[in-house]
This record gives sequence, C-alpha cells and structure tokens, in this order.
Amino acid sequence: QLRMLSQRLVKLHLLRLADVQPRQQQTLLDDSVQRVDANLAWLGKNTSAPSFGELLGLLTGTWAPLKTALTGKPSAERVALVADLADRLLQDAERLTTALQSAGSVASLQVLNVAGRQRMLSQRFAQMALMDLLGIEAGAAGRSAAMTQVQGEFERALAYLNGLPLATSDIRTALDHAATGWQQMLAATPHGQRPAGRDRLARLETVANASEGLLERFEQLSTHYERSMQMLMG
Repeated sequence: QLRMLSQRLVKLHLLRLADVQPRQQQTLLDDSVQRVDANLAWLGKNTSAPSFGELLGLLTGTWAPLKTALTGKPSAERVALVADLADRLLQDAERLTTALQSAGSVASLQVLNVAGRQRMLSQRFAQMALMDLLGIEAGAAGRSAAMTQVQGEFERALAYLNGLPLATSDIRTALDHAATGWQQMLAATPHGQRPAGRDRLARLETVANASEGLLERFEQLSTHYERSMQMLMG
C-alpha cells in the first residue's frame, strides 16, 4: 500500500497542478494522505519495535516533510521536492517490506507480490507521463529510460499473471480490463513533440482516468488471488 501510495501522491499533485478534474483529484489526494497515515499507525502498533523500529522510523521521517509539501496550492517549483520525497518513501517502504517478508511477518506468495507491485508501477508510470505532458524539467534527462524500464516491468508482470493457470472468470475479466487500461495510458503518453491545447488536456484526463482504473483492477486482482489461494489451501 505504501509503495503504491508514494507514487500516486505525486501523480495527484501533478493533476492538481494541471487543474485536471480538480475536485476529484483533491478528494483522491486527501484520501491517499489519510491512507498513508493509517498504514503507518497500523505498522506502529503491529510490528516489533526492536526488529523493525528503525525502518519504520525512516518511513515516518520521510513522510512528515512529504505530507507538508503536499499541502496548499501546488506549484511547478515544488514538483521536484515532492517527487524526490515520494521516491524516498518508496525506497523506505521497499526496505521494510523486504524485512517483514524475511522475518515471515507478511505473505510472500509470488502471485500476490506481483499483483500488488503492479499498483505501484501503474502509478509510477502515470506520474512520469504527466511530467512529460506538463513539461516538468526536473528529472527529464533520465525520464525516458525510467519510463521504458517501468513499462517493461509492468508488461512482463502482466504476461506472468496472464500465463498462470489460476484464472477464475473474475480474474480473467480483471486482467482484460487491466490490459485495456494500460494501452489507453500508453496511447496518451507523448512521443516526440509535446502536445498542447485540447490534445494535451485530453491526454492528461486519459492518464488520470486510466491510472485510477488500473489501480482499481489490481486491487481487485489482489483480492481475487488471495481468495483463490485460500480455497486451494483449504
């Protein structure tokens, strides 16, 4: 959840900056902030302080300035700070997840890990696509390579999930919708000359809608896979 939310927060900040569906994006941003707070509070109560306290402290230490940076009216000058802090939050969450899995504190089933990670990858790709559409210079030099890497990871994982024999009708439908949403987001991503005017607005809205749709689909898939695994294991 925290890995995904770190990237979703940047995406929503950029959509607020672009004034795309402002009320909806503000509602989603407020909800995401509350979810980070709730996840950190839950971890604080349910993990061992001697074993994981230092890693959790890194998370909370990164979250405090990021939460502050997300308040108030968004600005282009603040994008680099928000993106940098969000990437630090992602790295902190990755370290804690690895530690929890190594200790056997959380499930490490491959299918659940892959489906869960797709949520983060969809939001990460979306925020970089928005930066291109908005002409954000921060990190522009390496953005194309980063987007190619994320796209490759996402599509390999999607192929893996599609190839599993564990496929109920609900899972198959969700995967089909996810593939459609991914193609919509790719089609809205600028290649070469940056779009302007109505074309840019349409692309911004497509990225906004497709990325939220992908998030919903992979939330559903995580639930479907977990239910299927529970049935298989009795």
